[in-house]
Amino acid sequence: MKKLFLITVGTLALLASPLAHAWTYHDEDVLLVFRKPGYDNVLFNLGNISQFLNKPSGYSAPISNFDLNLVTSTFGSDLSDDVRVVVLAVSGSFSSNKRAWLSSAEANTQAYDRTLSQWQSQLYSKINAIGDKPQSYTQTSAVPWYVISPNHISSYDYIASNAHIADNELPKLGGSASFTVEQAIPASLQFWEIKPSSDTPKPAATLLGTFTFGSNGVLTFGVGGITLPNILGIAQVNGTNVVQFSTTAGGTYRLRGSSDLTTPLSGWPVVSGSVVGNGSIQSLAATNSGPVGFFSVERNP
Repeated sequence: MKKLFLITVGTLALLASPLAHAWTYHDEDVLLVFRKPGYDNVLFNLGNISQFLNKPSGYSAPISNFDLNLVTSTFGSDLSDDVRVVVLAVSGSFSSNKRAWLSSAEANTQAYDRTLSQWQSQLYSKINAIGDKPQSYTQTSAVPWYVISPNHISSYDYIASNAHIADNELPKLGGSASFTVEQAIPASLQFWEIKPSSDTPKPAATLLGTFTFGSNGVLTFGVGGITLPNILGIAQVNGTNVVQFSTTAGGTYRLRGSSDLTTPLSGWPVVSGSVVGNGSIQSLAATNSGPVGFFSVERNP
């Protein structure tokens, strides 16, 4: 009986002993994740998504509200040794302005909006769990970081991989994303805003900017200047003018045409489009009944 009593007390003490810190999370908080196979996950809360929205072209600012020493103490001083970084956030499921925000390591991949059910089950449920779950395993005093074994049920690896069922799809958030969301340091990650949409085909998602993380541990968010399209060629095919032009991910393109150069460009009618840019050469076709035709390719946004 005495031996049983000691074991019981020891068990109760273990269950009652909280972890050394606490994690807090709210809808639309931006999560910065560091991971490396065989190492603990390191998670930071960077604060509300509003700090990264509606920034002008050319904007660039360092992000300093995370503890680099915690990252290096977990993975070692050489962050270029297969340490991977992810940035993600999501609005509330009942928000009137439902959005998910994900990093992408694929520079020329265009992200697209999702159906409401896909947004809810694949993006909201997973990203919210990554942010919310650690709150159940920490004390009440708040700190914006969380370090945990990748096998723990509150870890990024466990949640993103569907309880390690889809470990091979972990770079794509366990298959919930159509692109790779993580990148080994040094990293340059595009940051996409994805919303639910009932349109068919689905509209292009919005590219907000780019997170860069150098081997020196410097994290920066910036918004690059928009690259205007270049018309690369015009050919006539069966009486139709086919215009080829360069594109970049993050925008849609349409074709304006006119037979009169004296008309302001804003007055040229849209004669074809739109097509989503993806970093490759695209083409749009339009007929021209006059003896002379002029074309302009327009990007939005």
